[in-house]
Amino acid sequence: MSALDAFEQHLVDEQIILLDDLSHFKQQAQEQNCSLLECLNSAASVEDTSLYHCLAQYCELPFILINPAQIPPNLASEAPARYATHYGFVPVALEKDILVVAVSNPLDTHLIDDIRMVLKRPVSIVVSTPNDIEKATKSLYGVGADTVEKILHETRDEPQSIQLESQSSDIDDDSIDPSIVKFVNVLILEAIESDATDIHIEPFEDELRVRYRIDGVLHSVPVPNTVLGFQASIVSRIKVMANLNIAEKRLPQDGKIQVSIGDSQYDLRVS
Repeated sequence: MSALDAFEQHLVDEQIILLDDLSHFKQQAQEQNCSLLECLNSAASVEDTSLYHCLAQYCELPFILINPAQIPPNLASEAPARYATHYGFVPVALEKDILVVAVSNPLDTHLIDDIRMVLKRPVSIVVSTPNDIEKATKSLYGVGADTVEKILHETRDEPQSIQLESQSSDIDDDSIDPSIVKFVNVLILEAIESDATDIHIEPFEDELRVRYRIDGVLHSVPVPNTVLGFQASIVSRIKVMANLNIAEKRLPQDGKIQVSIGDSQYDLRVS
């Protein structure tokens, strides 16, 4: 019996799924080109906490529910955001010199080895749900932190400033750094998914504050501190998307951005 077959049997034994439903989920996973675990996690009939608790039990690893507020902020410096988002983990504790990281798929032994290799330090693995890991990652690193780190990393390798064409109105203009494009897209997508009605981008001397208005109340959105250095590029990207004059920095301007996400379209007013 293979490891995967054994896990399937464990799911049935723990009554996560019925034996009669197993073949259906396996077929669905094959059609969607995803793993059985991912397929089960997206199924309405399977509760994610029970599923990943069962997975942790099978792998003989601890299972945790992550409270982002209890993760020490200094852990962000122990594991770069670009690694955390790429490999799908989040650091949750530091026990002496051992970094405790939460993953959602400990069955992938190559993934665990890769995490240990890129972090170059002793790592202890715990299991959590993908939803908990995603929320904790955003809380610890801030929205778009992996993109900002990528910009900084590339800037160190090739020290030059990001330049935008002052008269460009094409939102896909090659002159705009792709990482800035991605960061702004993430800000907009997060706002839409949060049912926000407003996005406030507020520059200060020592920080760039981002706030979403949700149900009439402004909520601060965590963003990495390093994003302050790209304030001008972010503003320029938004102006280009709204067909505004990016060379005008004194007079107020108004514009509109039309975005599509899936089958939904949104009109964003920019001021």
